[in-house]
Amino acid sequence: RENIRTFVYYVENGEAKKLAEILKSIYVKKEGTRRVPAPIRTVVPRRRTATLQRQPATTTVVGGLPGEIAGEISITAYEDINAIIIKTSPRNYLAILETLKKLDIPPKQVLIEVLIAEVTLDRTTQYGIEWLLKGSTNNATILGGFASSPGNFLGNVSEEGKVSDLSFSPLVQSGAFVNVLDPTKFNTFLSLSASRGRLNVLASPHILAVDNKEATIEIGDDIPIATGLTQQPATGTGATTLVSTGQIQYRTAGVILNVTPHISEKNKVTLKIRQEFSSPGGSEKVAGQDFPKFIKRTANTTAIVQSGHTLVLGGLISDKKNRSRTGIPILSDIPIFGALFSTTTEEDVKTELLLMVTPYVISGQEEADMLTRQFQDRVKVIKEKIRKARQKEQKQPKD
Repeated sequence: RENIRTFVYYVENGEAKKLAEILKSIYVKKEGTRRVPAPIRTVVPRRRTATLQRQPATTTVVGGLPGEIAGEISITAYEDINAIIIKTSPRNYLAILETLKKLDIPPKQVLIEVLIAEVTLDRTTQYGIEWLLKGSTNNATILGGFASSPGNFLGNVSEEGKVSDLSFSPLVQSGAFVNVLDPTKFNTFLSLSASRGRLNVLASPHILAVDNKEATIEIGDDIPIATGLTQQPATGTGATTLVSTGQIQYRTAGVILNVTPHISEKNKVTLKIRQEFSSPGGSEKVAGQDFPKFIKRTANTTAIVQSGHTLVLGGLISDKKNRSRTGIPILSDIPIFGALFSTTTEEDVKTELLLMVTPYVISGQEEADMLTRQFQDRVKVIKEKIRKARQKEQKQPKD
């Protein structure tokens, strides 16, 4: 019998507790017995039977080499220092160590770039961006899509371009998703929308996520909401005066994005996405008091995207009324008579929420920093186009 020793392995990339559980399931006895291969039924002399029964069980070590695992094995995780304590013979430890080193490897990471934008729809896009891109002859229902070749979603385009000049190929339905158009054409559409003031960038976050771990992005404000509201007569004032009592809770209004990436060996990324965009939409009277209403748009989906490709989710259209007032300066501000020198107009506006997600499987922090800088530069360009378009609109004379 070999001497039993105690070995300590310091885990570098994973969690000691999880690795210890895996090793126990492979090597440690269960209920006082060890799993052994099924006996080979063959005719042997009676005198050799006892010898065969005393042979130790064999286990195949990761890597394909047969190795003998026998005797006492104790595996314990020490979570405080992220280490695994193994009590066994030196020969057993070498076999276990070979398996452990193949499991304790750095997890893959993915840099996820997100652009969340609202596009104001006009006559050409009143049925949604997807309708424009796929053509009215295609009746496929589009839940989203992914680009067929790499390319960032904020390409360069001249302001002289026109939407009518773009030749979009009809999309072909492929399960729940659709293989999107040529990415450069979609880039052109976004840039044109920005240069015309029809694109509003709501958020452009980026986050570094570990393989198979959920990453969450929340951008917004906490808005107080009254719950459990009741009305009771005020003390000492009689039954005619009611006082509302209840509890105040806070709800996040803005952008909430949950992404869980699963990375394959060939750098294909399966993205499980849950996206929510909510904003206050007026108020509603409850028990004699005004409380905010919320406009909520959500999307849940799973898609497979190659590293560096862009996933586009759209179709979340909302209607709202815009009220504007124009008039003669100074005279339009006079109480009562100001209405004679001003005009108030109401306009129904349709907007579509677009979510563009681009995952990059990265090998180190330097690559992540470089991609982050490039993303920030592209967003800066698109925001500058939006700013110029708004300045141009403000300078135009109003009727």
